[in-house]
Amino acid sequence: MADSTHTMHNGALTWWYRQPASRYWDGLPLGTGRLAGMIHGPPSDEQVTINDETLWSGGPYNPVVRDGRDTVARLRGLVLSGQYHAADDEAMKLVGRPAAVQQYQAMCALHLVCGHKPDDGSYRRELDMRRGLVRTTYRIGPVSFLREAFASYTDQVIVIRLQADLPGRLSLKLVMKTLQPVTLCESEAPDGHSGQIRLSGRATAVSRTGQRSYEEVIPAAVTWSALLSASCRGGSVQAMREADGTACLQVMAADDVVLVLGGATNVVSWQDVSANAEQRCRDWVFKACARTYDALKQRHLDDYIPLFSRFSLRLDQPEPPVLDTAERLVRLRQGQTDLHLLVQYVQYARYLLLAAARPGTLAYNNHNIWLDNLEGKWRGRWTLNINLQACYWPVDLTGLPECMDSLLGFVR
Repeated sequence: MADSTHTMHNGALTWWYRQPASRYWDGLPLGTGRLAGMIHGPPSDEQVTINDETLWSGGPYNPVVRDGRDTVARLRGLVLSGQYHAADDEAMKLVGRPAAVQQYQAMCALHLVCGHKPDDGSYRRELDMRRGLVRTTYRIGPVSFLREAFASYTDQVIVIRLQADLPGRLSLKLVMKTLQPVTLCESEAPDGHSGQIRLSGRATAVSRTGQRSYEEVIPAAVTWSALLSASCRGGSVQAMREADGTACLQVMAADDVVLVLGGATNVVSWQDVSANAEQRCRDWVFKACARTYDALKQRHLDDYIPLFSRFSLRLDQPEPPVLDTAERLVRLRQGQTDLHLLVQYVQYARYLLLAAARPGTLAYNNHNIWLDNLEGKWRGRWTLNINLQACYWPVDLTGLPECMDSLLGFVR
């Protein structure tokens, strides 16, 4: 295991924390551009939320306004009779159907359940922006534990490795849960040293009962599939079911555990949902599992580091105190200067672009690609008054012109 001790230095591009993320949005994000993950929670039940950028409510439909001539006649009558609020509602029926966009939705979450309670002062989690890695380290008695994760644009999967510096100390339960209607939930561990959890479902149709009459509901047509592949060195893997029937995997007394997570939908384009989500997901995960963890990590680094390293920013200031990121934010809000944190903030914007706006992906919908519910902020949509534009401000200025591809596709 690598040493978990790090020294803060000028230009360091690592955000780190002494406490687990108790709130979802305090978690550390990962992304392949298409697939998004958020790591949060304590070591006893650390969670990795998995989303696909194409998982939306609704489906292909004809947006042409129906009965437009009659609507205009009713609208005129309402205006002439002074019923302006009713006229406003009637006018919205002329802007296309539905008048509001669909809602981006979360796919599922992987739970790593182990009951671990770190020794006081030993816990640390961090986001290494320079390498695109999320790491968690802690100690329980004589044993040091390390969890390392990354999202590979090259292989389109999220990869996690769990290690302990003494043999046979990794025992945990792997559970996948979702807020969506489930059509498949299975686990298997045929050889006792590796296993899979397969989870499939359908997007949730959005009904806005009680809202304005023009809020038409488009039937849900998007299906999705998620797949976890787990393998261990030493110990064993067993397929099980929870009391409620949820499929899971039990890892016992392993030395090293590697998890490969994938997800996909049936979306081909905005007007085509004919893809096989399960086959797509299997293809990505099985291809990744044919490589070792070290090989997958190197492929990720070979892709990511040259892009991230194109831009650097240095603001002269004495070395900051050795404080975690949460403590530094408190000091900043109190009016204290921390130019290093501002440098990290600029680089964090670039990190998020590489996680959410790679070539071939949809446009970056702000932070919503990482949401954990079925109704994101502003419904997860591309809000054109400022949010979409602001997401792309750093692109050319900071050496990431490839990330503009997703925005240009959206404009076209």
